[in-house]
Amino acid sequence: MRKSSLLAAACALAGLSLGASASLPSPERFEACNKGSAGSLDTTESVAAGDYASMPGRSVPMLKSSATYLDEMIDLNAWLHNGASHLLPKSAGMAIELTREEQFSLGMIDCAECASLKHEERRYLVGLSRPVGHQVDFSHAGEKAGDQTFQRGALRSMGNGDFTWTARLESPGAAGLRLGLSGLDLPSNAALYVFNERGEAFGPYLARGVNGSGELTTNLVSGDVAFLQLRVSGKASGHPGSMAFRIDEIGHISDRFALASDLNAAGGAMAKTHCTSGIVNASCVQNAACQGTGNSQINNLRKAIAAMLYRSGGGYYICTGGLIDNTAGDPMFLTANHCLSKGSEAGSLEVYWNHTVSCGTSSCSGAWEVQGRASEVGASILATSRTGDFTLLRLNSSLPTGAYRMGWSSAPVANTANTQLHRISHPQGAPQAYSEQRVNTTAGVCGTLPRGTYIYSTDNYGATEGGSSGSPVLNSSGQIVGQLYGACGSNLNNVCDSNSNRTVDGALAGYFPQVEAHLTGGGSDPGDPGDPGTGFSLSGTASKVQGRWRSSLDWSGSAGGNVDVFREGSKIATVGGSSYVDQTNFKGSGSLTYKVCNAGSTTSCSNELTLVF
Repeated sequence: MRKSSLLAAACALAGLSLGASASLPSPERFEACNKGSAGSLDTTESVAAGDYASMPGRSVPMLKSSATYLDEMIDLNAWLHNGASHLLPKSAGMAIELTREEQFSLGMIDCAECASLKHEERRYLVGLSRPVGHQVDFSHAGEKAGDQTFQRGALRSMGNGDFTWTARLESPGAAGLRLGLSGLDLPSNAALYVFNERGEAFGPYLARGVNGSGELTTNLVSGDVAFLQLRVSGKASGHPGSMAFRIDEIGHISDRFALASDLNAAGGAMAKTHCTSGIVNASCVQNAACQGTGNSQINNLRKAIAAMLYRSGGGYYICTGGLIDNTAGDPMFLTANHCLSKGSEAGSLEVYWNHTVSCGTSSCSGAWEVQGRASEVGASILATSRTGDFTLLRLNSSLPTGAYRMGWSSAPVANTANTQLHRISHPQGAPQAYSEQRVNTTAGVCGTLPRGTYIYSTDNYGATEGGSSGSPVLNSSGQIVGQLYGACGSNLNNVCDSNSNRTVDGALAGYFPQVEAHLTGGGSDPGDPGDPGTGFSLSGTASKVQGRWRSSLDWSGSAGGNVDVFREGSKIATVGGSSYVDQTNFKGSGSLTYKVCNAGSTTSCSNELTLVF
């Protein structure tokens, strides 16, 4: 598509101009398949000479069927609804409303006096966070039996310390909501959940939140009303924790993130639908479902790519990223540095898999599956840099059934003319779109983006737009060689103008030394005392008893005597012997991470073990 131009080249993040007067490109309709399918991938490309590292991709084993994921979500939603006090409709709740300027910035209204705000947008903004600032404390909440309104929510107490508190949070006109919490240090018998009236439910959120930070940005639930529920049951063990935390903000996600408008867990009589209505892509954008149905590389790539929703500053943004394989088989995820580069941004990350629309139709009823939503939020940054514009993450969430970890190659391609490249991305958050490029070695470079550190290419099929940023680009062997920085050229408002613009990717070959240890080994810090080899060995199995999570742990190689058992970074028990059963009251889909240490030690510890439920 894009050919080079030396005309006053300007660079763009995710297809948006970096100039001071930049604005969102005028979008056209997403045409599913009326452009025909792409040509076959060129498999004659030779690998550059030299001693370079590479790894083939591999599939993730099946854990659950989509029907099981759906049933579990609906069951969890019903359980949470049943546990809420009958006084919930009478409780004060919490609500926020966007200003006209904020609504304009999300494309919700026309606003002449707000026009000056639009040029400031640099990334594809789909939502805003609005402050709530409500501190809650449940230290004595379970002492008196009965139902009562309590701290802007509804409390149902059993009188023996067990209770359920539910709060209603609203942002009128939102396509979806995410909630921001801080000060979390829940005891082992407490869990938070978020749900709505449309069959969606997520949790449990435990202990100190995402990555032990004390903070949490919940999963998105669709609609403009969300319910936050705290459940406390049984006796707390180990770390006492705290029954106080703060509801900092409500994240108002607009219908710019079209997935939020169309998500539905099929609860009750409501149908599960997903459509492209509201998304208007350029005419040259091509539906990935129409491409290479018999090509294993493209089929695998579809299973590796995810749409990203994350919080940065006061806004919520979308980008694209994908699974990348490593020796240990960790849930590694590659995207762009300009998408996210801070721990707080990574902690808010929610990924959406299998976001597709059937070839030849814009009516995608049933095309999107509940199992495509990550049941957990957050990730840890393993490596990131503006140079090469990359961020390598380790996802907190378990991977969906049928997912694929893409292979990679450190062989440079930036100076190999006409090397065939291809990618799948989510332009403007649309269903998966496919594009092909060929390396361009004759075009002038843009600004401070040297060739070699970046790959310049000409699109010869399809296109990318805002929201495509971070999408991995692959060689003809189906191996990642970089990820999308954006576009560079003289007509960036027209992503279909291949004569004036070119695509720019950060080159894996350029930053490979910064990620090599993670890709050729494990995704954790080798100095972490929880790594194998520094202590003893932990194994275990996950099961459910009447829907409640049960972990059966076994270990060997301890120094003898008592052992401290840690769940999600907090000590839950000190026991003797070589086994422990953690029967919880948690329900839903998710995972728990355990570690055991010799009693009182923080260095003589086992490997970390994650069990998926």
